Amino acid sequence: HTAAMDELRARCARAVGGLALDLFVEVESRRSPLLFEVDSGCTGPTILAPHAAEALGLGDVEAGAEGDVELPVRGTAPIPTPWVVADVIHDGILGLSVLNRRALTLDLAEGRAWLSRAS
Repeated sequence: HTAAMDELRARCARAVGGLALDLFVEVESRRSPLLFEVDSGCTGPTILAPHAAEALGLGDVEAGAEGDVELPVRGTAPIPTPWVVADVIHDGILGLSVLNRRALTLDLAEGRAWLSRAS
C-alpha cells in the first residue's frame, strides 16, 4: 500500500541486452538532477561519483573520501546517509545504507517507485 509513502522521481532502464532492469531515482543538486542507481547489492555507504559529490556541495573530493549527507532525493524528505566517493559510471549508487531503514515499493510495469517516510 503506497498511500503512506512518498512517490519518488524514478525511471527504469534495461541493461545487458534487455535481460536486466535498473531503477534510477533523481537526486536534487546545485546543477541538474542527478540519477542514482538503486542497488540492493551495494552493502556499504551510498556511493557518489566525484562530480556528484561536488554538485551536492560536498566540495572537490577524490575517490575514497567519506562523510555523511542529507541526500535530497526528489519526492521525499532528505535522507541521511553515509557516503563514499568512488569512480563509478553513474552519478551515484543508493544501496542498503538507505534500503535497510526505508521500505521501497516498485511498480515495474509503470516505472514508478515509492519510499516509506522516515519514522
